[in-house]
Amino acid sequence: MKQNESQAVITAEKGEMVMSVFDKVKKGMSVAGEKSAALVETGKLQAEIASLKQKKKSKFQEMGELVYQMIKEENLDEEKLKGIFEEVQEIESKIEEKEKEKSEV
Repeated sequence: MKQNESQAVITAEKGEMVMSVFDKVKKGMSVAGEKSAALVETGKLQAEIASLKQKKKSKFQEMGELVYQMIKEENLDEEKLKGIFEEVQEIESKIEEKEKEKSEV
């Protein structure tokens, strides 16, 4: 084998090694990107869940204050209470949906 031919073989082998390294780096970056996207999505869902839980807490507070006022005035309005109760149930349903979405990420 001539010197030019052996240099060409060595250069080709180095080129394959470099491409192999680049392929591994590219694959690693892809995996890291996917994991980052999953973390972002999980964080987003967790923030939405926290917000919904705060809304639920506010509705319970609203309900408690309303019950207090109704009892104080001796005027129990079940329809008003039922409306808030249904809002709480809707919020709880949304929380369950978000928890399920989070577990699937």
